[in-house]
Amino acid sequence: MSEISGSLIVLGDNITTEKIVSDSDNNADEKKLSGLVLQGVDDKFPKMLNGAGVIIAGDNFGSGNHSETAIKGLSIVGIKCVIASSFGRDFYRKAMNYGIALINLNLSNDVSTGDDIEINIASGKINYKDQEYNFFSFPDFVCTIIEMGGIINAVKKKLGKHA
Repeated sequence: MSEISGSLIVLGDNITTEKIVSDSDNNADEKKLSGLVLQGVDDKFPKMLNGAGVIIAGDNFGSGNHSETAIKGLSIVGIKCVIASSFGRDFYRKAMNYGIALINLNLSNDVSTGDDIEINIASGKINYKDQEYNFFSFPDFVCTIIEMGGIINAVKKKLGKHA
């Protein structure tokens, strides 16, 4: 299952971690956190995220001081992939811990919110409408981590423990 599909949420440039989740409390319960995701961008987004699956953004997605909380929030609402022109360094390093695939690609001018997209992270291909886009494919071990919902779940499975 190195395939990710879902409807899109398209955002602009400079979506900081504070805009992704406006509360920096990493210990907030999941219900509270899920209601805050992307509220800093638009009050309508928390309701729109249900089932979205994929975010498309421009430059500098996830920069800021609260990357762990932002990534956790995105994971809770079901975001499986973020495609952006560039990412904050800390956000980029930590996203895999929660099983979120990050792809460096500029698609923000080519797609629309609500449209469906199909991504194969193992082959490095994105299908959107009648277009195909290519990116560097993910190695098998990274695909496994993403498929398992994060590195902790992948390690538990490898050790034979239930996630």
